[in-house]
Order: sequence, then C-alpha cells, then structure tokens
Amino acid sequence: GCDLELFTNFHKYFRNTKIRYISNTYRNSNELIDVAGSFIMKNKEQIKKKLKSNIHINKPIVVVRYKMKNDLKKLILNIYKKNKNILILGRNNVPLQESTKVNEVRKGAYIVKQELKRLDCILISTGEELDLALKVSNKLQERGIDNRIVSMPSIEIFDKMDLEYRNSILPNNQNTFVIEASSSYSWDRFVNDREHLFTIDSFGKSASCNDLLEEYNFTEKYIEEKIEELIK
Repeated sequence: GCDLELFTNFHKYFRNTKIRYISNTYRNSNELIDVAGSFIMKNKEQIKKKLKSNIHINKPIVVVRYKMKNDLKKLILNIYKKNKNILILGRNNVPLQESTKVNEVRKGAYIVKQELKRLDCILISTGEELDLALKVSNKLQERGIDNRIVSMPSIEIFDKMDLEYRNSILPNNQNTFVIEASSSYSWDRFVNDREHLFTIDSFGKSASCNDLLEEYNFTEKYIEEKIEELIK
C-alpha cells in the first residue's frame, strides 16, 4: 500500500493546496462502497468521506470474518454445499489453462506439462505466471531443450507429501528454474543457483504492466534466452 501520510499532510509538502472531495463514484455499486467504506474508515488516519453511487445490486453483500486458514476452508466448503457454485476471480486477464488439474492441487505441486523424451530442465510456476511458463516452455522446446512444468500452488502442502511423490515431481540434480512475479523468499531452496530464480524482489516503480515486466526482465524472451544460456 501507500504511505497515507502523503495524503493527509499533502499541504505540508505543497503550498497553496486545496482539498476537494469526490462524492460520486461510477465504478461500483452503492452497496459495495458502503461495505468497503465502513471497513476503510476504521483507520483513524483516513480522510473522512462519504461516497455514493447510482449503481445498485439486488443481492446483498455478506461479509464473513475468519481467524485461521482452517476456518476459511470450512467456510468455502459450507458455501459449496449450499450453492455448488464458487467463482474465484483473478486480478489480471490471463487465459485459463486446460492442463491444470483441480484434483492435484491438494498435493501442493503437480506436473502441468510433461517432458517429451528427456528431462533437460524443470520450470516451477503457479497462478498467473503459469501462462508465461508455458510460453517459455514452448520456446525452449523449439530450441531442443526438453522440459517439464510444475505448478506449485502450495509449498507447505507439497512439503508434507511423501518423499517418493516429491522426488517424482522434482527429481534430484535437475536444472530447476522458478518463474514467479513475487519475492524469491522460500523459492531458492528449489534451485542450485540464484540465477535460476526469475522473481521480483523490489517494488515501488509505477508504469504500465508491460513496461514494468520489461523493466524487471520478466518477459518470455528474456527468461527463455537466459535459461538457454544457463543450461548450455
């Protein structure tokens, strides 16, 4: 998040300022901004405001609080039993991968794409980055580098699997690379060298999504060429 003090004390940094309040929003429903506003305004440092919208929804918004992850799991299962329909929304526009396996998620990690003949390297990824990993994988295949893609939605669960399963997913002494648009924390133990980590360990830059990906060398072209260089 941002430093709220930059807003609340804006007048200290810039002279001759004037505060103007936005009262109408055209993005969300009135019901949603009421719920969100009641939460945001619990921060005593927030600038007091009351938004309104001409958009309305018929179905009520229900806020459910939980303490531990097990409570959340029970909550989702309870909703599923009653409704059978659960929609989990992602932030960005990426294609759904047909090769993902819902039943395998409970193991923490599973093979999304198997090597064709020999195993030259393994690409570990998860979530939205899986799309990028698949593109990189296809380029490597074109260059004669046979590879496997492993989706790892939960390191914690994968660690609890028996040794035989873990070794079947990530065999020892393999060139392994991680493609993850977040901190390298907890990922380095899967690779032999930090150069095998395609992660982002800094923040604070503001630009378009594509420009930021270029800035952080988080592109299909860069990753594919770097892996090829490191393997050879």
